[in-house]
Amino acid sequence: MGVLDLVTLPSSSSQGIELLESWLAEGVTREQVVEGLRPLLALPVEFVLPTHGAPTDRAALERALS
Repeated sequence: MGVLDLVTLPSSSSQGIELLESWLAEGVTREQVVEGLRPLLALPVEFVLPTHGAPTDRAALERALS
């Protein structure tokens, strides 16, 4: 079973998880974070544990990184 604990994806929403741009460091763009996290999709992730919110699944991670 693959479990991913994502501190960078801090919020759950009706879509599962989302990347909150207001939480990014100054000068860091959403696109930079997504590019850095996209390799996670090559892993056998089944569950994602966002910092805030309920556990979710791979589909939510894929949506957050699209």
